[in-house]
Amino acid sequence: MQRRRVITAILAATAAFTASFGPVAAAPQPAAATSSELFPALSSVVAPLAGQPLLDPLGRPTPEVLAQIRAAAALPGVPQSTRTKLLAAADFFAGTGEGGPPLPENAPQFTQFGWPTAADRCIGGELTSIGTAIAVPGPASLPLPGVAPGHTAFVFTALGTAAAATDQTGGMRVHWINLNTGKIGSTPLRNTGVNPQGPATVVADAATGSGRVIAIVDGPVITQDGQQTTRCHYFPSIGMVTVP
Repeated sequence: MQRRRVITAILAATAAFTASFGPVAAAPQPAAATSSELFPALSSVVAPLAGQPLLDPLGRPTPEVLAQIRAAAALPGVPQSTRTKLLAAADFFAGTGEGGPPLPENAPQFTQFGWPTAADRCIGGELTSIGTAIAVPGPASLPLPGVAPGHTAFVFTALGTAAAATDQTGGMRVHWINLNTGKIGSTPLRNTGVNPQGPATVVADAATGSGRVIAIVDGPVITQDGQQTTRCHYFPSIGMVTVP
């Protein structure tokens, strides 16, 4: 039953990301693109990447991928909300957007998830926030109190937001599958005291075991700014990490 829930969560998250491309708004000239017209166009943009590495050694999109993301955002018929998120993602990885918290000098090895994600009406309950997720395989000293061997820490940061609320009940979870062992799990992300002044950062410590792990973060991050509590609903993001 748990295996079915995790697999369903991964499929649903993939569908949710795909759904962000439609429906396509009508335009007088040229005629509005339908979903069936839009996806072949996007495929034609991605086609030049065939056979090329899509990620650098840190798991970030390569410059060629970023260029194709911008090309996809410029396609006729792409909804404005999708265009904004694609460009924000490209700017973040290219270093032209807002950066995350500085990494400590002795930062552990980590893998960034496949794409940054976004939540509307998040910052102050009004503005869009970009979120990023990383996976830290154990053994590692950070994030505190450390990551044990055979465990993976999943860290999600909601850029531009206030601090994470202490109570993250009903909040973000990471659904994961160890492709080598078949072990699966669904682990909540909690406020463990990282970035107490913000931006909101939540962490999960999952007993994934050693092997190749695919994971998806899904659900809201809850922020607290004085008396104001905001639930920031981010699009899912998928990552893959090798745990020694």
